Amino acid sequence: MLIRLCGHFIDNPRHVDKLICIKGLPESYFFRPSRFGGKELISPWTPDNESNIPQSIRYLCEEVEITKVFPPIEKGKDSVVDKYKILGVKLEYTSGPGQEMWEQIEGYLERMIPRDQRVPKPVLCAPDQKSEFNPTSARRTVRGSLELQSGVAIPVIVLSDPTPVVSPIVQSINLQSPIIQEKKQEIKSEVKQEIKPETFLCKKCNVNFPDQKSRHSHYTRGHKDKELIGV
Repeated sequence: MLIRLCGHFIDNPRHVDKLICIKGLPESYFFRPSRFGGKELISPWTPDNESNIPQSIRYLCEEVEITKVFPPIEKGKDSVVDKYKILGVKLEYTSGPGQEMWEQIEGYLERMIPRDQRVPKPVLCAPDQKSEFNPTSARRTVRGSLELQSGVAIPVIVLSDPTPVVSPIVQSINLQSPIIQEKKQEIKSEVKQEIKPETFLCKKCNVNFPDQKSRHSHYTRGHKDKELIGV
């Protein structure tokens, strides 16, 4: 799901929108079943305006059909029901419910993503409100001033795999080509290969233990005692 965050952040003094793509979040975070069929987008989410999503990043979007229920035009009439498709969602971070929802998502990501992977932050859509779409990240310098870095791609987090994957930067050109799709698979394979179980090896007898506590107990009860009695 392509998520747009709107509002004031610590590192966003100009209120520029931020974007991030998270695939595999629980559907209950966004939708609820509709009594008119299909599913409704729940508050505080709203559909993102399709005109705000450039063609170059639409490969990140998951087209979803939602049901929208409007109050009846006249008293005694039935509610007006409309169904349409959305490409992304928007969250007003300035509101209390918006902040609570985003904190809930951040907590979920912290629990799901392995500790050896850094949870990426949403990136600015542009350096300022007047500039064209140009993903930009903000960071603090050693003096505390805000520094903008352009050329940053939208972060992608895939939670649906057995091992969640945080995708590195992907160029925003020819994104539908088979080469890009193959590259995504390579990224997942490389990340999985890098995640190796930690070993706790006794250097005296080369016995491997499941954790540091077991290795310490083995040493103090075995090698340490033998050293004290001079064996």
